[in-house]
Parts: sequence; structure tokens; C-alpha cells
Amino acid sequence: MTDTTETVIEAEIVPETGHHQYSPSRLQQLKECPGSARMQDGLPEVKTPEADEGTMLHERIVTRDLSGLTTEQESLVCKCLEFLESKKEAGMKEIMQEVRLTIRDGEKPLTFGTADVVLLFEDHAVVIDWKFGRTPVTDANRNLQLAAYALGVMQRFNIRSVEVIVFQPRIHSVTSYTFTKPEAILHNISRVIEAAKNTDYLVLHAGDCCRYCLAKSTCPAFRAQFSALDAAQQRDLSDPATLLEYWEKSKVVERFLKEIKEAVERYVEENGSLGGWKFKEKPGNREIKDTAGLIQRLSYLITPVEFSSALKVSVTGIIDIMVEKFLVLAKAEGIKLTKTDAKKRAETEIADLISRAKPTRSLVKE
Repeated sequence: MTDTTETVIEAEIVPETGHHQYSPSRLQQLKECPGSARMQDGLPEVKTPEADEGTMLHERIVTRDLSGLTTEQESLVCKCLEFLESKKEAGMKEIMQEVRLTIRDGEKPLTFGTADVVLLFEDHAVVIDWKFGRTPVTDANRNLQLAAYALGVMQRFNIRSVEVIVFQPRIHSVTSYTFTKPEAILHNISRVIEAAKNTDYLVLHAGDCCRYCLAKSTCPAFRAQFSALDAAQQRDLSDPATLLEYWEKSKVVERFLKEIKEAVERYVEENGSLGGWKFKEKPGNREIKDTAGLIQRLSYLITPVEFSSALKVSVTGIIDIMVEKFLVLAKAEGIKLTKTDAKKRAETEIADLISRAKPTRSLVKE
């Protein structure tokens, strides 16, 4: 017999869009800007290439299907799977992926969300959240989304200790924190949701919370950031305090400017031009399509050593070829070899021939 209790409870709190208005992934946004819940109410979700890729990569981790992925995407999935393997320990009762969790206040459902991974032990659990963006997310100890998942696991499995881990393979970032006080988490989440439900006041604050807000184009607090930036030309930017103030404000509108550009590109793609703006196509960079054929044709003129100095070899491409060769050889010899071990062997074998380019620098907020 199928247990429909959970389905019925969720049906009571799911709006027509299929996404909860106060979902765990929105709690941080709602904490910083309570009014954003009402501002976004009824607005359609906006799909982006980054979001679509993230959804696809999450699915590939579950299915372990690497077919059709780019080299970078395959690397991201493999890193997540390797990390997942590293977290398995003796005494683990169950490993679950894409776990739907409902967070309740007593019998009253507050919200629900889906945890990427839950590792269940006798008296504790581990929650892993995969993030594939290039921007660092809030650390685990201050991450309301992960705190909500921890509470959902505590309530569902009747335990009080849940370690949450945010894993960002693209930027080599891992943060973790162990939650042990479900009452405190529930108190914080309840306060955030109650503030968002407040119909007496519309409290709006512009900041990092605007990054994924669906209503920023009509939000007066967000628009005020543009006015503030326009006034920057009248301020002394050599003053550190002023410089920091406007730098922070510029980050708020940066994503919106990108969205404007993408919207213009879509319009021009469909209509040909927009107020004189149109696409101008230029030839792509020339590429050698047959390296072996080129070396053979010019062997009378250019030596192999000269070729090696002129051609740029992809380290990732060479390792991929070596991995496939190692796997084929191992299979032929009846040896069990995982793709992860084959990759480690390949990297070890050519380590002394590989060097790293000069490090690049980017501004990040500590």
C-alpha cells in the first residue's frame, strides 16, 4: 500500500508553479529581503543556461551517466562521485539521493525541499549539496538552505546531529558544519517565513539577495542601486570607504545587466535588430583539424621537435586518452580498474612533464 500522507501534506503547500514560495533555497533571500516573497509571488521561473546545466549535472550524478558531457562537465560529475565515495564510512545504514524533505512546526508544514544526498547512520546523518556555479555560496555554518535540510532530516529520521556539506567542484570549495539544535533552526526558519508573510509592511533590501530575485526589474530598492551608481561619478573614489560602498552596489546590479544583455540578444535573434543593434558575425579562429596529417605533410620541412613547440597540447585531452587506453588494457588482462584509478595512474605517469601556468587572480569576498 502506498503511503500518500507526505504527498497530501505537500499538495497543501505547493503553489501552482510547483515551487514552494518559502523553499529552503529561497530562505537566505527572504531573510535579507522579506518583501521579495510578495514581489515574486506569481512570477514565472526564469530558466538560464547555468540553471539548466546544474539540473542536468545533478541528474548525471544520480545516474552516473557521463555520455554526451563536455570534458569539464564530466570532470565535475566525477569529482562529485569521488567525493561521495570518500564520505562513505563504516556503520552507514543507507545512502539516498534526491531526498524530498518536509520541514514542520509540530504538525504544521512550513516548507519542503530536495536534498541532493543524505547519508544515514545510526545516530547521525550527512547531507551533501552540489553547487556548480563559479561564485562561492554561503558557508555551511551560515547557510539557511542547508540548515533547513538538516532540520528536515532530523525530523524525518528522529536524530539530532546532521553534518551538512556544500561541495563546489568548479571552484574547489568545500565547507561543512554539524547542526545539533533542531529547535534553534526551527525558530530561525519560522521567523524568516513569518516576516515574509507580513502583509502590513513590504520590507525590501537590495543586496546579494537580488542576484536570483525574479522581481528585481520592478523593485524600488533594486532600482535605487542604479541611481546610487550614477551618483558615484560625483564622489571621491580614492576614499576606501566610498570605493567599497560603490563596489558592493555594482555587484548587486551586475547580474541584472547580464540578464538585460541576454534579453537583447534573444530579441535580435528573433527580430533581426533592436534600435540599430544587430549581430555582426566574424570568422572563427582557425583550427588544425588533422594534426597527424599536417605533421606528415610537412615532415620534409618541420621536425617533430619544432612541431611540439608550435602545437598546444591539452593536458585534459591527453589524460582522457590515457584513461581509455588503461581501461582497455586492464579489461584485456582481466584486471579490475575503475575510471578514477585509471585517471590517477595517468596523472602520476606524466606528472613530471606537466607544469602549471602562472596563477590567475580574481576578487572574492571573505
